[in-house]
Amino acid sequence: MREGGLEAVRHRGVAQRAGLPLASTTYYFSSLDDLVVSAAEFEAADAMNRVDELVAGVPKRARSIHTLVDLLVDVLVGRGVGSDALASRYEQNLAIARHPELREIQVRMRAHTIAAISEILARSGRPVRESRARALEAMVAGAVLSAVLDEPPDLAGTVRSLLCDVIDQLAPPG
Repeated sequence: MREGGLEAVRHRGVAQRAGLPLASTTYYFSSLDDLVVSAAEFEAADAMNRVDELVAGVPKRARSIHTLVDLLVDVLVGRGVGSDALASRYEQNLAIARHPELREIQVRMRAHTIAAISEILARSGRPVRESRARALEAMVAGAVLSAVLDEPPDLAGTVRSLLCDVIDQLAPPG
């Protein structure tokens, strides 16, 4: 799913990737929707664990805008995440229209991301209301979708630039 998005999650492809016979995936996942939801759950749990580890390692202290922005980029974009993997992540948000069974997963991931933004800001001496953390998350989502069209795409750079421009307004030192 990370590499090919939702469209890559098929019984045959998953069985091949896992080195299992096709019958094993069709036995455990009776429908393609079940397989897609399970793959999305696995991906969400992995992503949330990575964010939790990153946030847990952030000490409570004031930090420069650039250091703070780098931490937020790590949470919102990811370290070393390529444009394909990031596009897949945002594709899942858009897929809710066709796959309502994914909605709960995406809503949970978004809430987790917003909580991580709030926690990093608080640990950096910039506590914010949830609405401000939501605004940052929404701006970054728009910036990522826009940056995918750039040639070559520089997702982290685009997000970094945006956050440097708005961080003092939305999360002033406090």
